[in-house]
Amino acid sequence: MKDLWTKNIFILLVSILNRKLNGGNLLDRLSSSQIREDLAAKITGQILSGLAHCHAKNIAHRDLKLENIMFYNNEANSDIKIIDFGFARIFDTKKGFDDILGTPIYMAPEILGNKSYGIECDIWSLGVLIYFLLSGEFPFKPNGMRGIMKQIRNTEFQPKNLKSKKWEIISDEAKDFVCCMLKVNLKERWTASQLLNHNWIKNYTEMPGKLSTINIIENVINFKVV
Repeated sequence: MKDLWTKNIFILLVSILNRKLNGGNLLDRLSSSQIREDLAAKITGQILSGLAHCHAKNIAHRDLKLENIMFYNNEANSDIKIIDFGFARIFDTKKGFDDILGTPIYMAPEILGNKSYGIECDIWSLGVLIYFLLSGEFPFKPNGMRGIMKQIRNTEFQPKNLKSKKWEIISDEAKDFVCCMLKVNLKERWTASQLLNHNWIKNYTEMPGKLSTINIIENVINFKVV
């Protein structure tokens, strides 16, 4: 009963805060403007700070996606907040989660494997989100639910494998950062706290202000239409 009360109060506070967010979501922002890699790192750092706070309290979001990252205002350097905690739950370390939910393209392999899972699923979802933020495309090609599930379970990400033209202008630090999140093996997947200390996050202010993607606006518009 106490855990349920705590969860409901947490969701209520988040809902009140959401009313003050007027800058649209991250998907909308990507539809209208390109984001430099240093700004992408700043946004990522803010998401991780919120996620690390939740995970420290054993709260899993379980539906991280572009649409659930909101900006306070329309300024280019606006701060962000994570929204939509409808699937959020307090993680029981003895039981774990066993329900299959979330947005398929963002779902972690352990969710699809019919096994109990934990807060690590948020890190995978964030990895998919940042992959899109940097390249304008998802790491898994839409090919029906079964096709997506097969790709998620069997794909291993390494920085050396990110060779497409879209990744040519992305720093090696950013490529490594993404791959640290998209680890099928939970023991190898980094935590939110570890990712906050990754070189890409720590050094982003020193990075040159070059565009993070090629034709990302067109890619995002095409995604929204589909």
